[in-house]
Amino acid sequence: MDANMTQFLEQLMQLLADTSYIAFAAPLVVIVVALLKRVPQLANVDAAGMSLGVQVVVWLAYLVADHLGGGAQFQAWTEAGASIAQILLPLLMSEFASKGIYSLAKQTGVAVIGYERT
Repeated sequence: MDANMTQFLEQLMQLLADTSYIAFAAPLVVIVVALLKRVPQLANVDAAGMSLGVQVVVWLAYLVADHLGGGAQFQAWTEAGASIAQILLPLLMSEFASKGIYSLAKQTGVAVIGYERT
């Protein structure tokens, strides 16, 4: 086998040995992609490609944090951020949606229970 090929295979094996799968970041990736899909300019972008891009960015951030000795802290912050977002986003979205539904009902003249139309 050629020496360059052997060196390439050794470097590839080292790269694969240094990589890590970060399953703890999956909820964060889903939340970030869902928020990015709300941006009008990104609405037509394929969600699978966008999630791959976000996953790569999160993975690179984890590799940097792990290299600097903060891998466990990065994991804790990622899990905490995803948990907080899973709690707060439905609350905020329902608040924004209720205002939008009320104003749409008011514009079209549809009666909404609990509100007085003026």
